[in-house]
Amino acid sequence: MENKTFLRTVFWSIVLIGFAQGLFYAWNVVMTSDQEQLLEKGIRLAFLGEWEHYGNLVTSGGNVPGSLTTALVGLPLMLADSSMAPQLLIGLLQLASLGLLVLALRGTFTPLQILVFVGLFWLSPWRVSKAVLWNPSYLFCATALHLYSYHRLVKKPKAFWMSFLHVLAMGYAFQLHPSALLLVIMSGFLYLRKSFRINWLGVALALTLIVVTLIPWFLVMQGDQNLAPVVDESKGHFYYGFNLVHPFSFIKGVSYWPRYNSFVFPHYIFSNLDYSRFGSEGIQAAVKHVFDPLRWLLGGSSVLLALWGLGWQLRRFWRQRFRCPDPLENYILAGLIAMVVLVAMSPAELSHWHLFILLPVANISFCRFLFHRFQWLTPGRARAAFCAVMLYFILYNVMANFTAPNYYSTSHNMRADYPAFKASVIAQER
Repeated sequence: MENKTFLRTVFWSIVLIGFAQGLFYAWNVVMTSDQEQLLEKGIRLAFLGEWEHYGNLVTSGGNVPGSLTTALVGLPLMLADSSMAPQLLIGLLQLASLGLLVLALRGTFTPLQILVFVGLFWLSPWRVSKAVLWNPSYLFCATALHLYSYHRLVKKPKAFWMSFLHVLAMGYAFQLHPSALLLVIMSGFLYLRKSFRINWLGVALALTLIVVTLIPWFLVMQGDQNLAPVVDESKGHFYYGFNLVHPFSFIKGVSYWPRYNSFVFPHYIFSNLDYSRFGSEGIQAAVKHVFDPLRWLLGGSSVLLALWGLGWQLRRFWRQRFRCPDPLENYILAGLIAMVVLVAMSPAELSHWHLFILLPVANISFCRFLFHRFQWLTPGRARAAFCAVMLYFILYNVMANFTAPNYYSTSHNMRADYPAFKASVIAQER
């Protein structure tokens, strides 16, 4: 199993299968309001020359910055007039993210352990189902760059370009989704703990670049205050600290950390699946009676394992008095603290995508747990367990594309609806 050639072959097989399955989701994704907002801005840039500087709506009110998202959608559309063009870019960005994560882990994980992480992260339906046109789909790149630059700054303190990239990762995420605040909290915690040292010239250059790219958004907000992503507490159901007075909402928010490591995947590919695409009622019933018990049994068991992993990690932090000598474990601690702080501060109940930027960090933490607690497994059993999980992920990704018709459909999808949608956007300007 430790043979380098074999590990390399398995590694690239997982990478290629995960990339292909991400494109499969993108090929079948149904157009929702989130996709419509992004596509409309991209179409206006690519075919009308209009660069909109405000992005998608925020749950609690206002809009995120939009200059970057407009470019990320519009520029690929200039190269290929298809909804698959910006989604291919998302796949490539996520592939680059995986590369950065692997580079950051090479100093801590063995090649075999890196392979396990790549399999659990890259092939997981949590990740693969997000290889579609959606703001959170771009965030893995920010997390990966944030972790990689932190890793390099630990090795080489005050490095100019790593300091620049570390701050740039947070600025990139801010232009895409409010959950960028998680990375800011993590960096603040790690800096105050003196876990890494930064080059202030690099920080200043990154901040300057970020502010300059946000100027168009600031100017647009001056003309329309409703675009500012500010919580309107007068509405009653949105106010800072919402989850502190709603215990269930708080528990739901923090529970996403272990859930990201489980087989209870996002609701739109896990609940209320439709088996009508499998033909006759007999085949539908057969598939349903096999797949439903399987996904619930594995899902429930994996949640228990993920909770065990979280408990193991918290006990390690407690025994270390939350002073982690390992920089990677310190980064995981920062991620957990940032999650709790953001859940507590949030003006609304959180869904899984609000914390999705932490998915790779949660997966890394879970892998550390597996490596420590299951060292007793023989190589044969470990290999069998790993292969079984990979095959289940691959199967689930295929099944999701045929059984979650409200989100993924082989007949009625964004790819097929794109020409008519593009025509309607252009017609509005005439």
